[in-house]
Amino acid sequence: MDRIEFTCVYYDEQEDDVSLRHLEWPGTLEIMSHEGNLWEITINARHTKYDVVYGKYSQGYFLVWPFWEVGCALADPANMDYNRDCLTDAGMPEVDARSISMGLKEAAEYFR
Repeated sequence: MDRIEFTCVYYDEQEDDVSLRHLEWPGTLEIMSHEGNLWEITINARHTKYDVVYGKYSQGYFLVWPFWEVGCALADPANMDYNRDCLTDAGMPEVDARSISMGLKEAAEYFR
């Protein structure tokens, strides 16, 4: 089982409270299983744990949360902003979507 540690970063220059303009928090991603273009992943960040299935298919990438019965299409893992927006559109809180999109980017770099 591979374990990847990463740092999530949130920066919003529009935020009125200066202390909230730049936030960072640690995250971990564990590859529970990997077969072909399909990964079963556990992502932990900010006291939240997500067990997800992530994969690649002919039209791009996707992520599914089996326990929530939710899934969505994603872009290349390097496109964190687009992926974060897709995840929030699918119902995930923004801070968790940011953690997952950062974790997927780090995992893609790790396996290259």
